[in-house]
Amino acid sequence: MSVAEKQVVDFEKNLRRAINRFQAEIIANAKSGYMFSSVAEDRIRYAAELYDGITQALRDSGYYSVVSDLIERDREIISEIKSLRSANKLPSTFSKSSAETFNALCSLEYAQFDNIGKGFVASLSQELTNYIVRGVSESDFIMAIREALDNKFAKYARTYAITSRAQFIQAVQDEAAKNYDGELFWEYVGPDDDRTRPACQEGLAKQYFTDAEREQFESETADERAWNCRHTFQQITKEDYEANK
Repeated sequence: MSVAEKQVVDFEKNLRRAINRFQAEIIANAKSGYMFSSVAEDRIRYAAELYDGITQALRDSGYYSVVSDLIERDREIISEIKSLRSANKLPSTFSKSSAETFNALCSLEYAQFDNIGKGFVASLSQELTNYIVRGVSESDFIMAIREALDNKFAKYARTYAITSRAQFIQAVQDEAAKNYDGELFWEYVGPDDDRTRPACQEGLAKQYFTDAEREQFESETADERAWNCRHTFQQITKEDYEANK
């Protein structure tokens, strides 16, 4: 298991704990408020507090700590790639501008996870407001919360965790390649299983690319590979390319 794969596994475990706390606080707030009142006016008064209550529940859940822990581990990816490149006799040093690029990517990752959280809060608040208007049983409310957390929030956060790992790996590979004087050659790497998209299957089948071929492939498959892609281009030497193409 690669460093990135281990990071995603750990993220999913920690995210599940945060989601369980998130769910518990939402339900507790609903019970202590007027969510299940038979009086419509009481439920509507509770609606005014709904968005802020869910927002605070998300903060209290530990979601943002889980996100920060994942992003902090970006350094592990840099270390793994440096070791891999050194073993393959490729440059493994980075410039000051590369460090700035990595820091910018970390900030972007946090912003995207924040958008996922805020977007879910807004969506869930609207859904629960609809329940408030017409009334809902406690059992139906709990089921709706669980489905939303699992089918939307957890799914979106996990998808971006996978996406961000691949994007960071590629950024590290590309920044390191800037210190290489010769012609660039690449190997397309990643899992080949029942979740692999046709575009990635095509890339894995070809496997070895010149820089121009990589550019063309990325241009043609950009939409399909934009999210949840687990594959990256790893620089190889000209000798490796010619021996395997």
